[in-house]
Amino acid sequence: MRCYLVLAVLLISMAPGLAAQSTSDTENGANFDVVLIGDRMMDSVREGIGKALMDSTPNHTLRNITGENLGLDGHLEFYSDGLLPWSTTFSEQSDFLILQPKSTRMATIVDSSDYDTIAQSFEEFASISNQMPAEHVIFVPWAHKNGDQSRPITVGDFPTMESMIRNTTTSLVENESSGLRFVIPVGMAFNTVYLDDLASGVNPLDPTSNFSSLYSDGVASSEVGSYLVACTVVKSLFNDDCDPSNRPDLIDLNTANYLIGVAERTLDSLPDGLAVPYEDNRAKVRFRNFEGGTYSIQPGSSIGVSLFVRNFAETDVVAVVNLTGTSNW
Repeated sequence: MRCYLVLAVLLISMAPGLAAQSTSDTENGANFDVVLIGDRMMDSVREGIGKALMDSTPNHTLRNITGENLGLDGHLEFYSDGLLPWSTTFSEQSDFLILQPKSTRMATIVDSSDYDTIAQSFEEFASISNQMPAEHVIFVPWAHKNGDQSRPITVGDFPTMESMIRNTTTSLVENESSGLRFVIPVGMAFNTVYLDDLASGVNPLDPTSNFSSLYSDGVASSEVGSYLVACTVVKSLFNDDCDPSNRPDLIDLNTANYLIGVAERTLDSLPDGLAVPYEDNRAKVRFRNFEGGTYSIQPGSSIGVSLFVRNFAETDVVAVVNLTGTSNW
């Protein structure tokens, strides 16, 4: 006798205008699951993000995927090597795929061939995230401290590189086929610190500046930069502030509070057309792929239920999905 396996995953969305339940308040033990995908830039902040997530939502899982642990020369290569090596890792349901593209690839001219390649990659990730299912979110990378040394237009120039990354991000979100709805504006948070230094009369490139303290080598994040990234991530996902009492030992309280404020100001000043995940007006409740999951739905709510059913058998089978609840549904 052939054994058949059918996986049914339920997602629930609430009509616009109704109060959404916080993900961290989800009942009955459902985890909040996040997958980070990036290169050494993401590697440099992964630990800090994990600590900040623990403060906001202790019941979570965090996976970090880089080219290195997939044998792709130690960096993110979903542009040139294709998605096949990555797709095998996306077999579990997650709430968010947080995608960090290479900053040098994002610092491109919109409508160029480089941009077309980036856009195609995000379209393919949209297909993958829909199958998981998950929300794929662009982690806006920060510009290099001294710009992109391989391109004359951005050599030695952080503001130009940051502006090009921002333009590419906005264009990707506006492109409906990318499936992108939300951003985590990390690069823009770095730019906020850069502008703060200028406003206070400090050269941002001075080794003692707040801006310089964000970098370990001009590209990767320092521990200070990692804290800013982590605070921007949890602010974007939950509208939560980092807990300054749980800051790294290297960072004093004043610096921690400053960076927490930077994350908040960055989100408050997002360019038109960009939004962060916590602004999603769909319900944050998700039916997980385990048997017997039970969730509260506000009385009078208008909901839509999508069924994701995958047939792992070799022949056609009929799947019966039972939705049970109280009377008067």
